[in-house]
Parts: sequence; structure tokens; C-alpha cells
Amino acid sequence: MPPLERLLIDYDLGLLRVIAELWGVELGALNQREAVNALTEALLEAGRVARIVEALPAEARHALEAVRHAGGRAPLASFSRTHGEVRVMGTARRDRERPWANAPSPAEVLWYRALTGHAFFEAERGPQEFVFIPEDLLRLLPQAKAPPPPPPPGHAVEAFEVFSPAETFAADDVTTLLAFAQTVPLKLESGTTTTRVPATVRRFLREPAALDLCFQLALHLELLHETPLKPNPATARAFLEQNRWAQTRALAEAWRTSAAWNDLRRMPGLLFEGRNWRNDPVSTRATLLRLLSEVPPGQWWSLDSFVAAVKERAPDFQRPAGDYDSWYIRDATTKRYLRGFEHWERVDGALVRWLILGPLRWLGLVDVSLNKAEVEQDAFRLTPNGAAFLGARSATPAEDASAAARIHIGANGIVRVPIGVNPYTRFRVARITKWITLVEAEYHYRLTASSLRRAVKQGVALDRILEFLRGVADEHGLPPTLLGALQRWARNGAEAAVKETAVLKVKSADLLETLQRTPKIKALLGPPLGPTAIEIRRDDADRLRNLLAELGILAD
Repeated sequence: MPPLERLLIDYDLGLLRVIAELWGVELGALNQREAVNALTEALLEAGRVARIVEALPAEARHALEAVRHAGGRAPLASFSRTHGEVRVMGTARRDRERPWANAPSPAEVLWYRALTGHAFFEAERGPQEFVFIPEDLLRLLPQAKAPPPPPPPGHAVEAFEVFSPAETFAADDVTTLLAFAQTVPLKLESGTTTTRVPATVRRFLREPAALDLCFQLALHLELLHETPLKPNPATARAFLEQNRWAQTRALAEAWRTSAAWNDLRRMPGLLFEGRNWRNDPVSTRATLLRLLSEVPPGQWWSLDSFVAAVKERAPDFQRPAGDYDSWYIRDATTKRYLRGFEHWERVDGALVRWLILGPLRWLGLVDVSLNKAEVEQDAFRLTPNGAAFLGARSATPAEDASAAARIHIGANGIVRVPIGVNPYTRFRVARITKWITLVEAEYHYRLTASSLRRAVKQGVALDRILEFLRGVADEHGLPPTLLGALQRWARNGAEAAVKETAVLKVKSADLLETLQRTPKIKALLGPPLGPTAIEIRRDDADRLRNLLAELGILAD
């Protein structure tokens, strides 16, 4: 920071006399340069500095301590929001209105005593205006008493009976992505860092809204590699063999440090424009997680009060420069720009809420109770796993029951995998089965001729499949009839097929022959089922109806 003399040398003689008056210093009939020298010498007396600081109003003293606590300088924008502005006025108006004596803000109390000044300094994002304490004056400031530690951010609420308990959504869905990618490698969408998965995979996701985050964390941990993306043998198996809490902890740490995942730009309800502004998601998370770590583990906590506490204690948690004007963000509904601190709740406050109700919940770190008829307010509480992640010494990660869970194999070939099963076991089941769906707390798969053929093609022998299924089955074991079917398939291959299809029925064989010769329609037709019926894919039914209508045939 500049020394006091460098600050005073830019002031006119009238302002120097105001400063001298407030410090109780006689300047006499001096010119501007002489006044600077005399005032600098007088103001840098340790005893005088102690007296002037002691005489400050409480709010001004607090503002001075805030700048000192920040290392001697603080962004002017955020300082002014908290401690007021220095009114800009010319010499004549200043001498007439005497702002230092006319309801001065804490910022003006300091500025008119030359305890602080304003200047541009080089910052992370270029030159930025700061309020600062002259470096030689800073060394003379009397040490203030250490303030008491602030209370936890927000306040507790009564316990809830109706709430959404924390689950390992992210860990389970990353396992699902890896299991799918072992048979169908994932592709990045053009020009993005996201992937698109088929509806079958979406039916297996425990939290579809977390898909993009899970994909990004899998990339961050290098669980996927190559192009198109498939499981990385060097990392994926070790990840899958961990219990679900260990997986969750790894994913939470990846989220904490990932610069590629930008929470703000992923938050729904906002539109982002322009490429000349940047936010820092890593430092943003660090600040919010530090505040969150002050919340007592296991205690239900008001979400509204936590957001309000962030606004009071760290309003610029994602804007180090206190800049609320250069980010081009619009409301997705109204299309209005959300610029200025007056939109803090809509952008910054909304981000705090979304991080708790979204990523922190998906990662199993918080329970949430959302505002419904029986609940007066949104609330959350840190789980034992969440407290452990945030570093609370008294917290113990929750036990993982996956080692005791077993899968059920039905005589009909349906394989039911409880959510608690070890992730690597489910990964291996998914490799040899057809995916059906997720039903409450179970993943459902089916052993089919095509799924077994796919596994064998990938180098998994049938005897290894049988050994694996026997090893992971519950107390009912592998049904004898299914065992026989598997062995029969090994000898004879597929002997039957059940297909989900649609049928086109026409009035005459001649009409069917005509359609089979029509190029656009021929491509949609499958094998005949008789003289007046033919197989088609269900997905092509609507398209076929449209083409028939173009030929003058209305189809039921």
C-alpha cells in the first residue's frame, strides 16, 4: 500500500486542513507541499494515532478493523456496501456542506481523517479499486481486542419427521454410467462437455438431474478415458470395489476441486451471456463449505437463515471484486438482466440454495426437508458423512451395509440387485444382462441370449458367468431351471426370440406388395407375417402413418 505522504500529496490544501482539524493539528499558513510534510509528520506519531482511533465511532472503528483484517486493503465495492460511500463533491460544495460533520458514513469518517484512501491495485482479474490503509499508518494502529467468534451462520429449527434423507445418488449413478460405458462407449455432445444417454440408462438413474455432474466427476477422477469414452482399467475397478461411502467421499472431493464443473452456470433458471466474464467455482465452493462446516452436525438448520447469514458475512463469496454489473446473467423466465447487488437473492442466494438442495444432497452430505403443507420452511442438516467431509472431528462416517447385500436370481432370468450391493458386483451383473429398470430400491436386469452373447464376445466365458452368479446369489442360489437354460444356450445358442414390435395390417395382398415396392416405405418394413401383415418397429409407427397419408391411405 502507498505510504501516508503519497496519499496526502494528491489532496488540495482545503482538504488537508479538514484532516488536520479532525486530528487536532495546527497547520498554520503553509502551502500545499509544506502542509503535506507537516501533516505526515504529525499523523505518524504513535500516541496521536492511538487517540484518534480510540475516539472513532464504533461503526467506523469496525470498518477500520475490517480493512486491517483484510491485510490493509479491501475491494471498494464490497466495503462501500457494508460501510457506506464517500460522497463525491467538488471543493466548493465540500466546504459548504461539510460532509465530515453532516451525517458521515463510517467510510467517510475514516476517509476524512486520512485513515483510509482509495486507489487502484492489480488484482486477479486486472486493475481493481480498493480502500486501503497507508502502510506506515497501518503499522501504528493499536491492536484491537480479538472479536468473539461469530455464531454459526443461521439458526436451528425443530426436528422434522417428514424429510428426504441423504442417499448415495451420485455414487450409484456414476456406477451406472461406468456399467453402461463398458458395453456402449459414451460420446460427448458436440461442442460440450456433457453426454447423452438412452432412455434405458435414464431409467436406472437414482437422480436424473445429477447426470451431468456425475459424468463430469467421472471425467475428473479419470474413471472414463479414450474417445468414445469407456471405463479406464487403471482407475475404474479400484473405484468400483470401494464401498459406497468411500465412493461418495471420492466424488465429493472431486466436486470440491473441479474447475471444469461450474455450479453457477449449471444452475437452472438462469441464462448466461458473454465470454468476457469468469467466475471461480472452486473458490466459491471453498467459502460456502467453510461456512457450512460451522453448522452443528445432525441439527436441522433453516435454509433461509443460512442464506441470509451468507449474505451478511460473505456476500461476495463468488465475486471477489464485489462486481455485480459485468456478469451478463438473465432470468430464464422474464429474460430480464440480473445486474446489481439488488439481484443478490436471485443469483448468489439462489446458488447457495441450489448447492445444498442439489450437489450436496446428491453427494449424500445433507438431509433436506422441503417446504410443504406440514413444513413451515426449507431446512437441511449435515449427515455424519457430510460432517466428516467438512472436517468435523466428532463426526464418524456412516457404516456401509453393501458387503451384506446379495442379489436375487429368479427362475425367469430376472436378476434383482438391491441398491446396497457392492458397486463392482452390480457393474459385473450389468455386463452380462439386459437392462430393465430401477424399481424403488432394486435394479432389475434380465439374463437373455443376446446379453450372454455380448458378454462372450467381450471375452467372458460361460463357466465364469456361472461361477460369478453362484457367488453373488442370495440364499436361494441359482435356480436349477435357469442353470439348465444357460447350459442349453451354451450348447445350442438362441432357440427363441421375444420381440417388442408393431404390425402393419392391410386389406389386400396387392396393397402390401405395392408398399413393399415403395422406396420410402420399404425401408420401414420388416419380415412379412402373412399375405396382408408385416412387422415394423414400434418407433417407426408414427412415421409410417405419415408416409401412408401422403400416399392417400389413412391408417388406424
